[in-house]
Amino acid sequence: MKKVLKGLGNVGILCLVVFILLLGYSLIQTVKDPGSNPNLFGYQLMNVLSDSMDPIFQAGDMLVLSDDVDSVKVGDIITFKQEGETLVTHRIISEQMTEQGTVYETKGDANNLADEGFVKGEDIYGSYSFHIPMAGSVAMFLKSPTGWVVLGAIPLLYVTIAWIRKLYILRRQQSTT
Repeated sequence: MKKVLKGLGNVGILCLVVFILLLGYSLIQTVKDPGSNPNLFGYQLMNVLSDSMDPIFQAGDMLVLSDDVDSVKVGDIITFKQEGETLVTHRIISEQMTEQGTVYETKGDANNLADEGFVKGEDIYGSYSFHIPMAGSVAMFLKSPTGWVVLGAIPLLYVTIAWIRKLYILRRQQSTT
């Protein structure tokens, strides 16, 4: 039982380290190029700011978007630029052929009305792959000054606890001899 718990602890630490590395990469890329989302292996991370797609995902979740937007169709969830720079993630409810190409009508699942206007293919930023519940809230926290302190404190705390544990074991061994 002890080995199982230790193994689970190691897996948990590994997952935490990978998550922190990905968030760190995301934060560094965001600082280097404000206003853009980092792209890693054809995928992007994006925080959800509203509940317009409830119950699929909620505010505070993190979306993973694919760069593959060439084959979007009715029923797909896409992120697109609306009115210049605002990014919106809604579902395609219809498509129409125009002289300029295919345009899409979109709507948030929790909204009563479709979005105003149509989305052109070149305005599509990414297509929804999956989401990570509450990871967007964590990422937003880690971008804050308090979050940077916490991010630095976690490894420091881990090293401190490991060092104290080692000292305790050493003293215990010395007292028994």
